[in-house]
Amino acid sequence: MSRKPEPSNSSPTPGSKKGHLKSDPFRFVLRSYIQSPTTQPADTVIYHNDYWVFIQDKFPKSQIHCLLVSRDPAISELHPCTALSKPKFLAAAREEVKRAKSIVAAEARRRWGTTSAKEKARRDAMEKLLESADEIGEDKEMSPEERQAELEAQLPSGRDWESEILVGVHAHPSLYNVHIHILTPDRFSEKMKHKKHYNSFQTRFLVGLDEFPLPEDQREGQGRGRYLKGDLECWRCKKKFGSHFAELKRHLEEEYEDWRQL
Repeated sequence: MSRKPEPSNSSPTPGSKKGHLKSDPFRFVLRSYIQSPTTQPADTVIYHNDYWVFIQDKFPKSQIHCLLVSRDPAISELHPCTALSKPKFLAAAREEVKRAKSIVAAEARRRWGTTSAKEKARRDAMEKLLESADEIGEDKEMSPEERQAELEAQLPSGRDWESEILVGVHAHPSLYNVHIHILTPDRFSEKMKHKKHYNSFQTRFLVGLDEFPLPEDQREGQGRGRYLKGDLECWRCKKKFGSHFAELKRHLEEEYEDWRQL
C-alpha cells in the first residue's frame, strides 16, 4: 500500500502568527477527510456532504467520540472560536450538530439501552408492540420504514441520551482545520492517557457550542489554556484528585459503569 504524500511545510501555516498551531504534519490529518472523504475508511467516516464530514475520532477520549469537520475553505483555516463567531457559520454548525448528535445518541442507545434503567419502560413497550406489530398498519398500506415510524411514535421516550452529549471546540486545538467534538460524557477510554487529555474535555478548555458567540476578547480562547494545568475533578461526582491521574482513571471506570446503567 503506497503512502499518501504528507502536506508540505514550505509555506506558512495559516493562523501561525498567533502561535495556536505549529507546522507539524500530524496537525493536518483532517485535510484528507475534507478533501476526499469517499477514499477514507468506511468505519471512520460516518457521513459527509458538501459542507461537513462527520467522523469517528481515531483517539477517542470517551466511549463514543466523533468530530464534525467543516469542509468550507473560507472557514477551515480559522481558529474555531473565530469561525464560530461568524453568525452564518454558527447557525450552520448548530443545524448540522443536531443531525450529528442524533446519530451519537442513537449509538449510545444501541450500546447501553438494554442495561439502562431509564430505558426499561421503553424496552417493555417495544416488546409488547413487536408482538402486535403485524396488526399495525394492516388497514392501510405501509412501507417497512413507515411501520417502524408508527411503532416508534407509540413508545415512551426513555432516556434522553442527546441531553447528555458534549459538544464543543478546544480553546487551543491540537489538530488543524475547524472541527467540533461530539462525545458521550464518560471520559472513559484507553486513549485518555494523562492530565491534559482529561482537563481538555472536563474544564472550560472545551468551549461549548452553546457558549457562542463569544465576547470579542475570547475569540481565540485567550486565557483558557490555564485550565489544562488545574487539579483533576470527576466530571460526575466532583470528587477531587489533585494531579493523581491514575487514581482518577480507576474512578472513571467505576463512574462509567454506573452512568451507563442509569
